[in-house]
Amino acid sequence: MKKILLFFTFGLLSVLSFAQTKSDSFFVRGNYTNNIYTSVSRFNPNNYKSGLVIDFGDKHSFTPLKGLFLEGAGEFLFTDLPSAEMGSPGGDPDAISFHSHIREVGTGVYTVLGYDFRLGKNVRLNAFTGPEFRFLFKYYHSSPARNLLHKWNLRWKAGLGLNVKKLNVNLSVSPDVLDRGKGIRRYRTIQLVLGVGYYF
Repeated sequence: MKKILLFFTFGLLSVLSFAQTKSDSFFVRGNYTNNIYTSVSRFNPNNYKSGLVIDFGDKHSFTPLKGLFLEGAGEFLFTDLPSAEMGSPGGDPDAISFHSHIREVGTGVYTVLGYDFRLGKNVRLNAFTGPEFRFLFKYYHSSPARNLLHKWNLRWKAGLGLNVKKLNVNLSVSPDVLDRGKGIRRYRTIQLVLGVGYYF
């Protein structure tokens, strides 16, 4: 199943790369992130860990189809993940606690396909979706050193953006597509992102 997903994603990117587009503008975007561990059935305030991601990319418009665009970027990330620990101080072996965290430092690339809806002369609303690949240089665990997660990560990004002249504000969600845990340990997160960028 993993190979099928990867093959489909690379195929999509290859097709889009040969589409007739024109470069609109280079952009830089700073993103505040929150990672949420998904295998928890009840609310836990410690299950939300924040971070920072910086994007450097380019936006391309499809020349035959007005409003349709392709956006790609490289990323540098410094984010925290909730570390799910089985057991609790009270002795419940089935409880999940989040007293520690995992810090990830790495890089990534993403490509999204989107559409611009013009709301006014200098105001546009856009919707976008696409794959996001990440590679983590290092994991830092707040409890004794562990090696529980894969360094490669695949997410699927989807969201909405508001452009006012050259200023851009994005809200997006990026769930893990593949299991990040090694062996039998299941570990997936959903990342919520608020980004503010500028098109040059």
